[in-house]
Amino acid sequence: MKNILLAILSTLALSPLANAQISSTTYIPTSFDFAAQGARVSLLTPILSTHLKVSGENYNDEAETNTGSIFGLSFGYAQLPIRSLGFMADFAVFSLSEDGNESAMGRLSGNLAYSFNSKFYLKGGLNVFRFLNSAGNMTMKPGFGGQAGIGAQMTPNLGIETSYVVMKTSSEETLYDHYNQEHKFDVSATLSGLEIAVTATF
Repeated sequence: MKNILLAILSTLALSPLANAQISSTTYIPTSFDFAAQGARVSLLTPILSTHLKVSGENYNDEAETNTGSIFGLSFGYAQLPIRSLGFMADFAVFSLSEDGNESAMGRLSGNLAYSFNSKFYLKGGLNVFRFLNSAGNMTMKPGFGGQAGIGAQMTPNLGIETSYVVMKTSSEETLYDHYNQEHKFDVSATLSGLEIAVTATF
């Protein structure tokens, strides 16, 4: 009986040490592990092309052009839990310089994201885009687009993203010929291409 009691006491005494050794070598992620979390400010450099389409009665035309120089700044929020579904939302303002003309553009974006670890994540979502001032004599309406990309967190506060973005806008125009006859046209523009962002999360 004495030997049995000693064996039981020895087992109980050694079990915390065994548990400590297991816990020290096994990593179990918790709900508090994030690649990044907080308010986010990003510097954006899109490299885009523009597809223009004009259609009306007995008239259809399309053209593809390279968009001019664009620089953007966005403000939003990011929550990127490791190995779990997260989200990002932001509002971006862009300055477009083309043929000596300046235009301002705005984009509201929402994304779902998945972080593989503390360094890399994927994102994808939808956006609403429009020109904030008149494009020529046209007032463009908001349009829906989307984006998908990959991001890398160099630190929890500093990161970089590369995305493919599609942004759309449209307008309905009325022109009058020299006979004062009315002609209605639908004008649509699709801006698409790569976008590189440097992000700071606080």
